[in-house]
Amino acid sequence: MQLQRESVIISLVERGSEKMYDYTKLLARILKLYKSRTHFAAEFGCTVQTLLNKLRNRQPWNQYDIERCCKMLEIRREEIPEYFFALDNAQEERN
Repeated sequence: MQLQRESVIISLVERGSEKMYDYTKLLARILKLYKSRTHFAAEFGCTVQTLLNKLRNRQPWNQYDIERCCKMLEIRREEIPEYFFALDNAQEERN
């Protein structure tokens, strides 16, 4: 299965400004270990639409979601920033 490069971003509203986060690495890990977003969402306990909403900044990730994802995707604590808080370079260039 070929991984399509899909820019997945999420934003966090912080003090009135919007930061965009790049979730491409998280999606790649999901597809590597679970082969599809559908399989991951089912194991995570949500619908595919909810997962996509989280990846596309329509629903926030909470601490419980992040901890669960890390366990399911075998992401070490020190790797969390790489997967959940990597800034979107395209957004940085626009500013």
